[in-house]
Amino acid sequence: MKKLIPIILSLTIFLSCLSGCSNGKNTTSVLAKDISLDDMHLYSTEQFFESFQYIYLTEPYNDGFYAYASMKEDPETKSLYYCDLSDETIENLSYETNNETPIISVSSSSDGDLWIMEYVGTEQDGVLQDGYRINIFSNNKITPFEHKEISGSSPIKLIVDDENGKVYIHSSNYREKIDYIYVYSLEGEQLAEIKCENPLQNMVFSKSEGKLFMIENEDNNAVISVLDENDYSIKRVMQIGSVTSSMLYESNTYSVNVDVNSVVMGFDFKSNALAPIIDCVANGLAGYVRFVLPYNDDYILIRREASNIDTVVKISKTAELQGRKERLKLATLGSDPSIDLAVAKFNKESKDCYIEIVDYSVYGKDALTKLNTEMISGEIPDIFKLDGLPAKQYISMGLLENLDPYMKKDLNLDNLWES
Repeated sequence: MKKLIPIILSLTIFLSCLSGCSNGKNTTSVLAKDISLDDMHLYSTEQFFESFQYIYLTEPYNDGFYAYASMKEDPETKSLYYCDLSDETIENLSYETNNETPIISVSSSSDGDLWIMEYVGTEQDGVLQDGYRINIFSNNKITPFEHKEISGSSPIKLIVDDENGKVYIHSSNYREKIDYIYVYSLEGEQLAEIKCENPLQNMVFSKSEGKLFMIENEDNNAVISVLDENDYSIKRVMQIGSVTSSMLYESNTYSVNVDVNSVVMGFDFKSNALAPIIDCVANGLAGYVRFVLPYNDDYILIRREASNIDTVVKISKTAELQGRKERLKLATLGSDPSIDLAVAKFNKESKDCYIEIVDYSVYGKDALTKLNTEMISGEIPDIFKLDGLPAKQYISMGLLENLDPYMKKDLNLDNLWES
């Protein structure tokens, strides 16, 4: 297996009041790198709705999802669509939108009404002020949501829980650099103004738990929290360390789904447990994951590819376990889209082994110390991305293999260096 490493390396060359946040004394902590991925299944993939160019927002509903998106033939024009996954049809909804009043967030109610939050800029004394409006779109009719509007802050996310009669708005005050969560009744009465300790990445309402979940990135930690509806305080429940990116998504089988460093996991609130679902890069899915939507027993991933196009992919679990493939560890200091792309391509095509990218930059100034300590204990990476690493030292230690013989065999070096 080690003889494959130089070939793999050569491939990589080409390619956010009433109450504040709780201190969360009972917060469960885990390091992302300590979450076992051995029992994850491989997935088969299927492309959907290839006519889209960009997909800015999504909202799951019934057998599909709402999308605020643009088409390839006219990428500058944004429209609101309903995408039916059962028969792969796209319906352009009769809701007018334009670049001056873009849609910020959408949320569907249980009866099929679509709540739409739009940006509305107003000029005061020659200065553009951020504003918004919320419309309820039902049977092609628009009804404004009359409520005490948020001032001095920019709304980001709208969530409607019509079964309990509440509306949640995530808003960010850029001057104070503080995020807020506002809670309203369906009649527009403000029930709570909640000041958060740290900027929120996003928030999701869990239908199975009947609770509002949120996530924040805090010094290379992802913190999953829940809103206590009794006193409107935020309770920290799970901290995941060594994280470069994280987002929450709706789930059919767990409390919520969480994307941690491009590994989608299910989070169970009652047991405070994480269950890995899919490692996107390891399963050959390169690109930035933008949305994860549950669909029956499958998942819909919407991701931004290196081509700067958003793709819709249905992933279905297969019988083959990833644990049956040999794992190769690639050590890096920082993310690199070209490396992600090369690794995803290799993982998609290889039947015998897969590459796992381990980014040591999450350890900050201790990154090299962490890497070197692991190597001294015998945990030596199979592959290094040498940018920022002491290559000469590793060569003198006999950790690197000269790729010239393999390059000469597989590549025309004259053409390579000339290009």
